[in-house]
Amino acid sequence: MAAGRLELRANMAATPFPVRHLTSVSDLQLQTLAWRHYEEARGAPLRDAQIEADVLRDAADFSRRVALRARAFSARVGLDPHLQRARRRLRQAAVLAVIVGVVLGIGTAGLMPDGTPARANLMDMLAALLAPNLLALLLWLLLQLAGSLRGHGAAGSWFGSALRHLIDHLPDAAGRSAAPDITRAVQRGVVDYYATTLAGRLHLASLSHLFWLALAGGAMLGCWWLLTLRQIDFYWGSTLLGPEVVAQVIDWLARPVGWLGLPVPDAADVAASRVDATAQDPALRARWGWFLLATLGVFGVLPRLLALAGCQGLAAWASRRPAIDPAQPGYWRLRPFLLPAAAPASRVLDPDDDRSHRPPAAAQANVTEALPHAAAWLALERPLPVPAGATDLGIVVDRPAQQRVLAALAANAWPALVVQAPLAATPDRGLAQFVTALVAAAGRPVHLHIAGAAAAALAPADLAARIEDWRALALSAGIPPACVSVATA
Repeated sequence: MAAGRLELRANMAATPFPVRHLTSVSDLQLQTLAWRHYEEARGAPLRDAQIEADVLRDAADFSRRVALRARAFSARVGLDPHLQRARRRLRQAAVLAVIVGVVLGIGTAGLMPDGTPARANLMDMLAALLAPNLLALLLWLLLQLAGSLRGHGAAGSWFGSALRHLIDHLPDAAGRSAAPDITRAVQRGVVDYYATTLAGRLHLASLSHLFWLALAGGAMLGCWWLLTLRQIDFYWGSTLLGPEVVAQVIDWLARPVGWLGLPVPDAADVAASRVDATAQDPALRARWGWFLLATLGVFGVLPRLLALAGCQGLAAWASRRPAIDPAQPGYWRLRPFLLPAAAPASRVLDPDDDRSHRPPAAAQANVTEALPHAAAWLALERPLPVPAGATDLGIVVDRPAQQRVLAALAANAWPALVVQAPLAATPDRGLAQFVTALVAAAGRPVHLHIAGAAAAALAPADLAARIEDWRALALSAGIPPACVSVATA
């Protein structure tokens, strides 16, 4: 996660809000992510004076207040049953992974030959039963190492991008739901949880380890059953490798088995098991059979068991320290009422009571300059109409578009710049930084025009709050109040 993200140091028992199903900290984080998507799709945060008062009273930091507020509203709107179904589907996937793994593992035991007596190449059997498991485990370790070296989460990785792309192309699932907005919010919250949070990625990794563990266990079970019913002579044969090299390879495989106190073959057993040797005696045949089963357990079952336990332990640790990104629009717009400005700690002992000669703020706000149509116009995140005769710089939706606009300003001499702020978008920290950079680089008057068709869909209080957010952004960026205009028609 990014360095700027805040931690949720949550003690679940301390919260006053009832939760019907979700009780763990990881569920609280999933609930917070889903509620953020619900409010962002709605276009404005829900307000409740009692909930906000309880949150301010029971939580000290912003991230915990966000989580407790999400819990209260999720229970009210009805997100909790949908989230519970999402977690239940993960448990069902774990059961399915175990069943499929065991069945496939037992099926791989069919590599054991049939005959009277049967003969099996020992090295072929070990490679076929162990190589896929070990290669998959090695690939997982390399991916974890690569992710640690990059120093960021999966939000921008191919995995996170693939999950987001998948969830964006599931309109039918939302359309069949009685509450498509809730369904979509839960889907996006689940994607964010499993793709961008450490606890979510560890839960997905645990699912993979569980499958491979069941596969190795099923292979052991199937091999034991066939070795019990069949008489199999194990041998080895090589054109390039002699008995000494093969004995060294088997000795390397046998050392971890010997550490557990299990019987292992020696160099004499290796020499006696060459393909051109005489038939094996029952004791040698049994030693090779037990060695095969022990090798499957040590190199197939044990590493996956340790990986599964490690992922579960790390997931439990990460769930106690979940994080949110306060720069996200859904969190950024909560700061005014979840982080209210503190009252001044001191008072003026000798105030200057002389009447101020500065014009009233309301009078300043009512003076608005006319928009220069014969100028350069650009829109933030949403398309908005551009008047005839103006230069259209397009829509700024990402960093390359920002660089394109800044380069165009440096290369042209337009008399002014009009930045269109859509009412359908919520101003966040990223937009504030870009508008500030735009004002600094423009070298000409900059106007902020607040407009958009979303005004009719917003309640009057929400519309006024949205306009004030954009006015505050303009003021912080250095745009004078007279250069801020609003068109809600």
